Amino acid sequence: MYYGEVTLEFALKKSLNSVAVQLAQEIGPDCIIELIGKSLDMHMGEAAKRFQPYPSLALGVYSFSPLEIARAFSVFPNRGEKVYPIGITRIKDEEGHVLVDYESEQKKRRAQDDIEDNLRVISEKTADTITHMLSEVLKKGGTAFDAMQEHKITFDAAGKTGTTDNYSDAWFIGYTQTLVVAVWIGFDNPSHSLGQDQTGGIVAAPVWARFMKRAVGVEKKGKTLVEYQQMRVY
Repeated sequence: MYYGEVTLEFALKKSLNSVAVQLAQEIGPDCIIELIGKSLDMHMGEAAKRFQPYPSLALGVYSFSPLEIARAFSVFPNRGEKVYPIGITRIKDEEGHVLVDYESEQKKRRAQDDIEDNLRVISEKTADTITHMLSEVLKKGGTAFDAMQEHKITFDAAGKTGTTDNYSDAWFIGYTQTLVVAVWIGFDNPSHSLGQDQTGGIVAAPVWARFMKRAVGVEKKGKTLVEYQQMRVY
């Protein structure tokens, strides 16, 4: 469907890819690659080697792991500053002595990046604006609205659906102020299809909604992130 001239907010809400390409051409692919590199804590040489300045860059032509995409999106609720994900906070021996403290190392790295002015990826205003725009994806008319309605999501959140050619991959990456969750459904072999019309909004967004509904409930009760990992989603 052709909508004519639209706002960026409307384009995100409806996943109008042609608008994303037009915007990328307007600002230049090098700027996009720089932002991706900053959000993933890559050296610019590494980012430039992995991502080429093609117009298709705006359409997600390059592969990302769920952790990478969640890390990149976490810049938005983190008010424009990058995050430093870790899977293990610390390791202790049988007597309780700390052998490795990854959490402390993470804090030191963040502090050093702050001193060297490498912590900020985008401005607070830009991060807030993007969050506002992405919140529309979950509202009426958005590509994730049906999933949010089905699971009665009433808390404030933002996110983006994603679908690759031939419905090989379905994505939904969404977040609240304190939790970012990425859902990917697909096959390691891209020649396999999830089936006709199995988009990110149809396949991945409901999984996100089911998990987040329980996670936000746990959070409101003052529980910890460890308890998110212990939850089973039915």
